[in-house]
Amino acid sequence: MLEYFLIAFVGFAVTVGIMPVLSKFLKKKGIVSYDKHKNTGEQIPEWGGLGIFIGFVVSMLAASMLTGFIQIIWISISIVFLCTVIGMLDYILHLMDLQKVMLPLLVAIPFVIIQPVSTEIVFPFIGTIDFGIWYYIVLVPLAITGACNAINMLAGLNGLEAGNSLVILTGSTILFLIADNTNSLVLSIAMIGPIIGFLVYNKYPAKIFPGDVGTFAMGGLIAMVAIFSKLEFFIAIMMIPQFIEFFLKLRSRFKAENFGNIKGSILTSPYTAKYSLTHFFYSENRFNEKEIVYKLWIFQAVFILLAVSLFIWGGFKL
Repeated sequence: MLEYFLIAFVGFAVTVGIMPVLSKFLKKKGIVSYDKHKNTGEQIPEWGGLGIFIGFVVSMLAASMLTGFIQIIWISISIVFLCTVIGMLDYILHLMDLQKVMLPLLVAIPFVIIQPVSTEIVFPFIGTIDFGIWYYIVLVPLAITGACNAINMLAGLNGLEAGNSLVILTGSTILFLIADNTNSLVLSIAMIGPIIGFLVYNKYPAKIFPGDVGTFAMGGLIAMVAIFSKLEFFIAIMMIPQFIEFFLKLRSRFKAENFGNIKGSILTSPYTAKYSLTHFFYSENRFNEKEIVYKLWIFQAVFILLAVSLFIWGGFKL
């Protein structure tokens, strides 16, 4: 177990150490935005996800020396890198929603060519189902684009998207420990450390934002751990809040935003209807940003418990 702790710690330390330097660099380059829930007018660096990616890469290099899982490590680094690049392109080119869906599909091409895992998926109580060629043609691309956009969709509050990703990966780690799935365990731990390091700066009040660079990187890695572990169904259960967010946004044809109106320290709803999970809390007219983020983390954790319970009661032996 010591090697897993070291992998996570290396990623944490690198991310914590590099973030101040990255923050200054991003401010100098003008890659900044304003915190819409603060009235300070302070410019906040926008590509903090680069720090997560760098921490992840260093964690994976440490993992390659400690575990020797070379193929899975380099495939994952490549996929997360490509997802990070898409996040950069979105910031620079202001991609349309359809483009943000289609580009991650292209990221899956190297994975589809290599085909490093079986085409089976584990389901509760019924065991494994083999999807054959459709697994790589349909399910893998959908998993990557779905996870990237899902993390990106439920975002916008200090620490929300990074915290939700941390909860999902922590839940995944619990599954992998139960299943004794060492390969996927290494992947999830290698991202957990950098995310915790990033949250040091991204928690309320945020000093840096992940940007689409960060949300796409974290989403891409979540897709990877799901695919490599063959526990796609259970990790999808963990992401039910993101699915709910998708259907809420669909009601507004993806026009509505997650941001609230500022009323003192309280956030209130800018809409009469609810087009985001955040809007349910805004409509209460009594919660501040930090409280809303904590409640959404807890809501995410409920589905971690559900997924782990289904896994245990399903009696799986991988």
